[in-house]
Amino acid sequence: MGVVGMLPKRLLRYLLYLLTALVLSSFVLLFAHKHELIVLDNYLPTHLTPSFFQPPSELYIVDVSINNCAKWNRKSNTCGLPGGKYGRYGDLKSAGGWIKVPKDLTLGKKLFSREYLSYKQVQRKYFTQGPAEDDVDHDEKEEDLEDHEYEMVIVDLAVGDPIKDALIKGNEKTKYPRYVLEDFASSRTFTDEDYKEMLENGEIPSGDALTWDKSKSTSNQVSGEEINRIENEAVRKMDEDKKKQSEFNSETPEEQLSDALIQDESKNSKEEETEKNKSNGAQLNQLEIEAEEKAEMKKQKEDSESDAEKLNEALSEEEQENRKKNKNRKNKQTDSNNARPSEKEEQKKAKEEMDKLMNEKEKEKESDKLTKRDLGRLIEKRKLENDRHALNGYHHIPTKEEITKKGWVAKSNGVWAKYGRYKTKYPVTAIDLLFGHDAVEPRPNWKLIKTPLQGINSSKYPAFITFRKGPKMDYKKNYRKSLNFNSNGKFKILQVADLHFSTGYGKCRDSSPSNTKKGCLADPRTLQFLESVLEIEKPDFIVLTGDQIFGEASPDAETAVFKALHPFIKRGIPFAVTMGNHDDEGSLSRSEIMGVSSSLPYSLAQEGAESIAGIGNYVLNVRGKHSQPSMSLVFLDSHKYSPNPKAQPGYDWIKESQLKWLEDQFKSKASRQGLSMAFFHIPLPEYRNLNQPFIGENREGVTAPTYNLGARSLFGNLGISVVSVGHDHCNDYCLLDTFKGDFLENKVWLCYGGGSGEGGYGGYGGYIRKLRVYEVDNNKQEIKSWKRSEDDPNKDFDHQILVSEGQVVNM
Repeated sequence: MGVVGMLPKRLLRYLLYLLTALVLSSFVLLFAHKHELIVLDNYLPTHLTPSFFQPPSELYIVDVSINNCAKWNRKSNTCGLPGGKYGRYGDLKSAGGWIKVPKDLTLGKKLFSREYLSYKQVQRKYFTQGPAEDDVDHDEKEEDLEDHEYEMVIVDLAVGDPIKDALIKGNEKTKYPRYVLEDFASSRTFTDEDYKEMLENGEIPSGDALTWDKSKSTSNQVSGEEINRIENEAVRKMDEDKKKQSEFNSETPEEQLSDALIQDESKNSKEEETEKNKSNGAQLNQLEIEAEEKAEMKKQKEDSESDAEKLNEALSEEEQENRKKNKNRKNKQTDSNNARPSEKEEQKKAKEEMDKLMNEKEKEKESDKLTKRDLGRLIEKRKLENDRHALNGYHHIPTKEEITKKGWVAKSNGVWAKYGRYKTKYPVTAIDLLFGHDAVEPRPNWKLIKTPLQGINSSKYPAFITFRKGPKMDYKKNYRKSLNFNSNGKFKILQVADLHFSTGYGKCRDSSPSNTKKGCLADPRTLQFLESVLEIEKPDFIVLTGDQIFGEASPDAETAVFKALHPFIKRGIPFAVTMGNHDDEGSLSRSEIMGVSSSLPYSLAQEGAESIAGIGNYVLNVRGKHSQPSMSLVFLDSHKYSPNPKAQPGYDWIKESQLKWLEDQFKSKASRQGLSMAFFHIPLPEYRNLNQPFIGENREGVTAPTYNLGARSLFGNLGISVVSVGHDHCNDYCLLDTFKGDFLENKVWLCYGGGSGEGGYGGYGGYIRKLRVYEVDNNKQEIKSWKRSEDDPNKDFDHQILVSEGQVVNM
């Protein structure tokens, strides 16, 4: 029994030892990772490692500059690049130097010159090991040390808009960027001295500044000392109330402060009224706080309606008698006219005195009201003081010395850089440019400044700085999601075809219905349609089948790619990408477009093997129970235009190397049982076989290749049951194609996604943009499909069962 009784305690002790050992081991590993003795990122996603234990960045940015160069300058690598000695730390030589963002700020619109933004990069060894003897001027380094600028790097960036920034009160001349002022205020303690200065200078945030003119203070006004006494007493009571917070859990501390101030003011008002009533009779001296709480609104209204009655009650008996006499004089006008001149003068004089007395009483009461209103406002402003950083609209305009001490330094074109020690948690480590007011930044550790660079007037697309804070991240590794059927065995795919996004808002083409053409902005309208379908369908996976970018309208293709993929990234939906014929007609090549698309968070796109024709040939598996592949998704590059337009005019075709590679992929998984689908951009020649059953619209001619290498035949033989493409914007049908070979017959559904982007052509009888959905049921081995249209995205239509029990379904 003794052994049995001791066993749980001994086991608990061993578990405690084990837990302690695990904690210590984890700490040692994280510490070693932070000091780069090991690299945990090789084994774990970066976001799983606490930021405190992340190693510092290898590269830092110490300066930024904007320069231009002549268009005929053939040295593209050095065009617009500052000299090595220019900027902070001088010539860094092997420890760093200037790097140019390879984007003309004017997007090629200047006739004779180009303009570039560059940043000066320095390696961490420059700070940890010191520059090599041959790399630095010792006198210059000592000067940096004396100025406390050694080890300083850029930790934040801002861009100012002089017109908007000048609207901030007190900032009319300095024009500091709003972001810089907010950063300055965020670390500055708001004191009572600041509050008094605000009152004196009329700097209360809402513009309702209080002005207490002591020289004009009357006995009916609340003195400054009395206000301070009320405020201090209220703050004392609020501190007491905080200890009993459970009794007031329905009120915020600000509401408690307001209540305490109002109660104290009301109490003191009643005391004043008692004292004045004893000395002066029935004069009106009751203070009424015009609080803004809803509970007091009704009472204020009633008080306002009874002002006249209260005034009469407040008048002395003598004043009422004089009023009666005045009324009698008016009723006896005839007798007054017969009176002697001296009596008329006396009557006039008495009337003037009476009017003066009444005006004084009215003004005195109004003065009381204004004073009480001001006190109520002061109460509200006092609440702001207790929440030091809730001063909406208020900015203390710092001096140049204060701004410099905070680390902010003005550069050119409205750019401001904030400097801090290189050991700062998240220093700036990379800078990029995006264009157009609708630009977005989908990369998690990047920040887009939504104020455009100033002085870049030769482009219709304003340039915006975006910058990375902290070290470079592998998004594919840290934000990767595997494809799995859900607990019900289902998996939903949204096909997005032909977005045709541009740099900037884009131009609408063939908008339908026709009454929607006016004021149409292509990309925002397309995004609205796409976002609405994403909210309705909540797909598990997105397939983009080419022409995400309308290259001719994309002088900065990266901006357009980011807009196209941002809706999925911000929702954390994994996506795949194939290339179309227009994607690479802008500023980036085909491989560069795929490189950008495949590197972003939640992207499952791949550039594919170099030995295979095209960019973006890959296969993804959707896993079911027991982590076994249950479905294969094939993605291919259908290329662009025919390489031999005279012999085979029109579009290119899927090449033999791609078909051989695909066949090898399926042979290596010969034992696998499941469904298969294929996605690419340009349709196969078999899409023209419209004498077979199909569901959906066929509004335009099928622009497939004229040369047929037999891709459709291979798909059928491999068991690929559904093929889905884009390219022809006004076709959205699914056609059941039957292939009869020498020995067997197979069927494949050939489907279109339907054009979704307003930036691409429409027309063809008022075609409405569409999106296609596929739902796969792994339990039933079933593939269903339907569509949604822009004019009514809440309604789904053209439902089809394409595959059931693993077999293609006949219509």
